[in-house]
Amino acid sequence: MKNERLKSACGKLSYCMILIFTILTNSCEKSVFDYRHKYVGEWNFKTIGYYWSMSPYPTGWTFQDTTYYSGEISYGDDKSELNINYKSGENVIVSIDKEGVIDGTHEKSGQFDDKEHITLILSSPQSMIGGGYTKTITGWK
Repeated sequence: MKNERLKSACGKLSYCMILIFTILTNSCEKSVFDYRHKYVGEWNFKTIGYYWSMSPYPTGWTFQDTTYYSGEISYGDDKSELNINYKSGENVIVSIDKEGVIDGTHEKSGQFDDKEHITLILSSPQSMIGGGYTKTITGWK
């Protein structure tokens, strides 16, 4: 009878020690530094937009404007994404690498020149025939 109680107590003690060890090792886990952190915050943006259309053919039209906006850059959903609010009601989500280079496509490219300056170029999709736009966005903290 004594041996059974002793075995039962040792089993419970082993279980408790494993549980405590698991809790301690998981709670001591260090969070990895997020390289996007230096870019997150309030930003000022200057957007130069150039728009064109070939309609009405043959003359078409072009239009250029410049806007200034106090916006922000925040974390995106993915571990490499940033959400850039560069103009009222206009956001763009970009993926960046550890050097601050934006994962470029035809529609968006650019880079963080340093932790306080960004250059971003947005272009109309290649599928837009007969018109389009290019926006050059510069930002500073």
